Amino acid sequence: MAETYYFVKDLINDLERGRIRIPSFQRGFVWNLEQVSYFIDSI
Repeated sequence: MAETYYFVKDLINDLERGRIRIPSFQRGFVWNLEQVSYFIDSI
């Protein structure tokens, strides 16, 4: 099985254009801005 790599900017573009959708059963957004910032810094 071949590995697939994605760039974060491409994933964000796909989200903005509606190519990727979060299912309705997904839990709500629970991270605050500081937690999101730490996560982005870690990647």
